[in-house]
Amino acid sequence: MSIKAKKQNIRIGITYDFDERLGYFLKADLVRAFRKSSIDLIPFFYEKSELDKLDLMDGFVIPGGLLDLDPKLYRQKKRYSSVKILRERADFEYRLLDAFLPTEKPMLAICWGMQLVNVYFGGSLHQHLPSDWPSEIQHEQTQPSTKPTHWVRKTGREKLFGFDKLFVNSTHHQGVDRLASTLTMRGIADDGLIEACQWESHPYFWAVQWHPERLRGDPVIPTFLKACRRRD
Repeated sequence: MSIKAKKQNIRIGITYDFDERLGYFLKADLVRAFRKSSIDLIPFFYEKSELDKLDLMDGFVIPGGLLDLDPKLYRQKKRYSSVKILRERADFEYRLLDAFLPTEKPMLAICWGMQLVNVYFGGSLHQHLPSDWPSEIQHEQTQPSTKPTHWVRKTGREKLFGFDKLFVNSTHHQGVDRLASTLTMRGIADDGLIEACQWESHPYFWAVQWHPERLRGDPVIPTFLKACRRRD
């Protein structure tokens, strides 16, 4: 009688965040969101040698973070004291994108991740939304981050992860200003801020400004994982 080998779990790479007090870390809600789907989540430090693991990944997530991109990356000077820079992470993720994108494996970018990929492809950011983009929407919400607080509506005819609109959370003080020409806007808040984008020429490359891992009934992560499983 033959014994079939146990099928290996999907392996998703993910970048650590960093804090001078905490060191490297992943937020618990992000870990839970993937582990409940029996996913092997593989964290990446900011070391060049970590890129050797990319061939083993079925997909990659660039998650949110506590700090901000260096405005020098989009040819601006820092204008606000609220901008707290983590250059080491951005430099590592640039190298990671250089290495991972040619594999055409699925990628999902969340919050800081969306801002990073937009700048990587040549776009720019609003450095501090309350000053650069006055709005009735509270993009850095005071409510718990598990609570959705504003709508994101699809742009164009294509559905937004299967929906015309999504009710999302919002925990960011920066956002996309000029969208990179490589990327296509897919979701927009009622105040006009870009909340989701896609690289159409890539088999699966999506970026969202909210935190889907904290929302009940989220369609974003399941759609990403479905794309990863199709490659399995």
